Parts: sequence; C-alpha cells; structure tokens
Amino acid sequence: MPAKLFCANFLPAKSSIAGAGREITAVPARAAAEAVRGIRLLPLMLPLIALLFAAAALPSAVCAANSQYRMVKDGSVPTGKNYVALKAGTLVVVNEKGHVLEGTLSKSQFVSFARGSARFKEGTKIVLNDSGHLLYGTLLANETIFNGRNFFRYKAVTEVFFDKDGNLRQGTLLGDQVVGTNAQRCFFRGGYPVEFKHAGFIARGTLAADQELTNGHFSLFYKKETEAFFDSDGNITSGVLLYPERLYTAGGAAKVFPAGTRVIYDRRGFVKN
Repeated sequence: MPAKLFCANFLPAKSSIAGAGREITAVPARAAAEAVRGIRLLPLMLPLIALLFAAAALPSAVCAANSQYRMVKDGSVPTGKNYVALKAGTLVVVNEKGHVLEGTLSKSQFVSFARGSARFKEGTKIVLNDSGHLLYGTLLANETIFNGRNFFRYKAVTEVFFDKDGNLRQGTLLGDQVVGTNAQRCFFRGGYPVEFKHAGFIARGTLAADQELTNGHFSLFYKKETEAFFDSDGNITSGVLLYPERLYTAGGAAKVFPAGTRVIYDRRGFVKN
C-alpha cells in the first residue's frame, strides 16, 4: 500500500459541531453576553471560515511545493513514474503533486532514471526530479550505465549522478577503463571518480598509466595515479608532469617545471600557475 501523505496545512474534509440540534430551554445571563459577543465577531470570522472550507475540499495528497515530512513507518511513496520504499523516521521532500524528490531507501531496490534503472542501496539517500527520474543515488552492486556516448562499468556502493536525460555524469569506475575525449583516448584508473560532460566526453579522471596527452597546442607526458582535467574540446587543461618540462607562462616567460608539478593551461596553451 502506498504511504499516505499528510500536510500540516490541510484540515479533515468533515467536521462536527458539538451540541448541534440541541434544544435550549434557558440561557444564563453570562452565556447570553457571550452569544452577543460571538454574533458581533461573526462578520470578521466569515472569511476565515470560507478559507477553511476551501482547504478542506482540496485533495489530501496535494502539498505546497517542496514540502517535507517525516516517515512514520516504512512505506511506498509515489515518484510520478513508480513508487519507492522509504525508511521510517527519515525526512521526505515532495513536490506539489506529492511525488518524492528526496528520501532515504528502506530497502535495496531498483530506481529508474530517464534511460533505464539500477539497484540502489538500502539506507542511502536518493534525489529525483519532478519527472520522477533519478538524479543521485548509491549503487547496491556493480552496474553498466550509459553516459550519453558509451557504456561503462561502475563500482558497487559508490555514488552516481545523472542529468535530466538519464545520462550518467559522475561515477566511480569498476576497474581500469579506456575513456575517450573528443580529441584523444585516455586510460583511467578504476576505483576513482570520473566526470563527464553533456556529450559524454570525459571532463576529469585519474590516469591509470603514464600517458602522453595534448593540450591542443603540444603533447606532454603526465603521471599515472594523478587526476587530469579536460576542456570541452577534449584537450587536457590540468595534469601532473611526468618529466621536467620547459614551458611558457601566461606572461610569456619561459620556465622549467619539475617532474610532479601540476600545471594548468589557458586556452592558448600557456601555463597559468
């Protein structure tokens, strides 16, 4: 059974007035004075009464945008596409339709993103968009997932991030894998996060071997087990030098950078640091 959503700003659809229909045979003086006072206040209360009746008529699953509540017990909550089982005692964020945007899984389960689904780990947080598609979660097991260009293997019990189109944007590789930029192919170390651009090309990753890479102007060797960054053209913008190198700085001066130095390039191929 889906968990029932409750919002504090809604009233029950039915109400009762105690004593309605009771015959009154005598009215003490104090009660009469209170009745007169109540009649005088009635015009001021009418707008409030109308508002309360309007609220009572609203569907019980409708909440203000991005409302949040705490799960009283484990239960299934709608995402707009399906249902997810969420954990008792945890906060849930829902949109105006009552569809979950953030929550904590009560059990390991499949959750859908725009291009497919994967198994996500019990007790971990998920984030979804208004369309009911997953944007963030923690994998239960090793998974093969599309990034908008290719399929890659990702490691169990690591975080993954998706864009609105269901393409993986960030995850932790399972084992060393070759991943292409739109300018060159690189060998990246498993067990480390990789990040992709919108077209599925690599934005950053940890090199699995010493590699020769271009910055769009010249090629140098960069050290394994270090993180490399790439621009939208697929050229390296930052990496750790494998050998000492004589390079030009942004000011135009030549400088020798020792092996093991991280260099950061501008668009012209000059070193900025």
